[in-house]
Amino acid sequence: MQPEYKFYEGAWTYRSFLDDPDITKEFNTLRFGAGLINFGQIAYDQILNGVLDMGGDYNLALRGELLRNIAGITGIRWTGTGIAGTPTEGWVYDYRGVKTEKWADADGQKNVIVGSVIRTVAHDGAPAGFVGSFYMVKH
Repeated sequence: MQPEYKFYEGAWTYRSFLDDPDITKEFNTLRFGAGLINFGQIAYDQILNGVLDMGGDYNLALRGELLRNIAGITGIRWTGTGIAGTPTEGWVYDYRGVKTEKWADADGQKNVIVGSVIRTVAHDGAPAGFVGSFYMVKH
């Protein structure tokens, strides 16, 4: 049996959405962000490296931690920081998520993390404090 933290390492497809309760809104208008996340090495519950690649030069460097209590890992928290010399320079986003529960009789259920993201630092005319929801599916 592999260590519990191995669930979080590796490649994930990431999608985030605006938190708008208006059911009449077209689904595509709720898109906030999308990309590929790769959590590299995790050691002692610390995410030592990672990247969110949104295409082109839109990348965030990721660092964070697994959240734990006496029963085990309860979730994950990380910060995405823009990379100097790219369009994301100066960006900072914070993320917090939990893995979804496994269904006993599921057929083909994927490993999924759900959570929320906050724009921690204002950039490009977008204010700090904006919050959206996300989900990510492991490759």
